[in-house]
Amino acid sequence: LAQAGTAAVITTGHVPEDALTAARAAGLPVIILPLGTAMRAVHQAVLTLITNRQAQTAQKAAQVRGQLEQLVAEGTGLESIVWAMADQTRKGVIVQDKRLLPIATWSHPTLSSVWNDILQSLTDPDRLPRGWTDRKRVANWRSIEHQVLPGGLSRLITPIVVKDVARGYLS
Repeated sequence: LAQAGTAAVITTGHVPEDALTAARAAGLPVIILPLGTAMRAVHQAVLTLITNRQAQTAQKAAQVRGQLEQLVAEGTGLESIVWAMADQTRKGVIVQDKRLLPIATWSHPTLSSVWNDILQSLTDPDRLPRGWTDRKRVANWRSIEHQVLPGGLSRLITPIVVKDVARGYLS
């Protein structure tokens, strides 16, 4: 189930110990409900939770967009925009130019001890997702990529596109 992309298993009654051990090894949560639990009601509750979460995410995205648009309109500068993004996401934020040099950054406190190493490593073009060194081609993709980095870190990265060319990158 874990290999098929299952997020969790919900069942009722007894679950054999070997099944629980296999689930633990695969990192697959198992939720055991009492016998007689109405699975249809559980299904509806889960769907409601997911739907509410999606609505909350959309609302948060609109709020962040509004805040960033206001900062741009006020001409507060790139550092203020990066800080606002970091504040909203509670993550480190890096804006790099086309040569991958950081032009605006904000470190999350949990990253402060390794932030300079992170910045240095991300100036290596080999750290860009595959195919992203072609700035005209990546501009047409307009995608956000999840990238695993050394040290147990990861980032979301997207090109900053101006006039159909990637002029930099936002992580």
